[in-house]
Amino acid sequence: MAIDQNSDFKYSILVLDDELVVLESIRSVFRTENYDLAFFTKGEDALLFMKNHVVDIIISDVRMPGMSGIEFMNFAAHVAPEAVRIVMTTLEDKSIAMIAIQKDLAQHFFLKPWNDRKLREEVSDILSARLETRSKELQFLLTTFTELPSAPKFHEKLNGLLHHDDKFLRLIIEEVEKNPALVAKLLRVSNSVFYGARKVINNVNDAVRFIGVEYVSSLVLAVETYYNVVVKSNEDLSELIEDLWNESIKRAELSKLIAMQWDAKCEPRVVYITSLLQDIGYVARLCEKPVLYKRFASLCGQNRGDDYITEMHIFTTTHDDVGSALLKSWNFPPTITSAIKKHHRNVGDDVIAQVIQVATVLMNRNVDTPHDKSLDPVIDDYQRKLMDVPNKFPK
Repeated sequence: MAIDQNSDFKYSILVLDDELVVLESIRSVFRTENYDLAFFTKGEDALLFMKNHVVDIIISDVRMPGMSGIEFMNFAAHVAPEAVRIVMTTLEDKSIAMIAIQKDLAQHFFLKPWNDRKLREEVSDILSARLETRSKELQFLLTTFTELPSAPKFHEKLNGLLHHDDKFLRLIIEEVEKNPALVAKLLRVSNSVFYGARKVINNVNDAVRFIGVEYVSSLVLAVETYYNVVVKSNEDLSELIEDLWNESIKRAELSKLIAMQWDAKCEPRVVYITSLLQDIGYVARLCEKPVLYKRFASLCGQNRGDDYITEMHIFTTTHDDVGSALLKSWNFPPTITSAIKKHHRNVGDDVIAQVIQVATVLMNRNVDTPHDKSLDPVIDDYQRKLMDVPNKFPK
């Protein structure tokens, strides 16, 4: 499988060698390739670069003054664990390269002097293999990830309502709608074969009425149990999840507000649920690979428009693919899963995807957020419409 050299997307390669002539030779090898190249003569400078940039392949000499190639690879394995690490060495130092591979500090080694064509082909094959792992990684995530942790602050209030004698159904529904983990579990169960609803259930109101308030209580218990076991053991994880939840709730409220004014037929409750869950792929990823997610989060924020590319670099799949596939496997309605898959892409005539894209761009306050550019006039229109609405963009 060859890499598409005409694509706008660029893989990044970092090369470390204390000899400038070697660096220039490697630059020449890849001069016609569509890669971002970074060259360094000192390991310390290369590590500093990797802390602030995504790197796909690291190529390092073994024998260097100061920080050796092996020492550098040891640090690089922690700074950029997702990068493919390659050591370059002469024949007499081949044993050192093999030690690096045995210790999992490197995955490949090249002998000096190298064959230019073979070096290009080897790098292309390595990057192609990264592309081919996309579906495998996604499939692994779907088969191993079964629960979603929930921020704890919703639980006490919801439990109070559930155990109230009058069982205020509307208040219960409102509290559930603030909790993406409960929403996901509730819709998953209500659309399952076991419950066998006669129609597709795509909002919390119908789900609670269909399943019954008593069952919601057991859902709360299940989510709390998962939180206590998984999330409480990692305070950093808890904070990141709560930040995602809070942003999801604010965006869902804005989406519902837009849906209520949308010209085309649009069910605000369904839009609310879709927007609430559109970043659920981030949560799955955070729980499955917290170290990589934290690195991804640290690289984002400077320019939100680059987040999508950064995510592809680090994980090889994006959260919209992950979220859509995850919810499909949980029996969510196609109207929701399809819109979530499109929430950073061309939306066509999918009204739900259109609404949540508009809300996402307005929420981010950044037109560079990946979206269907045909929606730009609509985004401008709703920005003007919402100017007169108090607290239109939740803080």
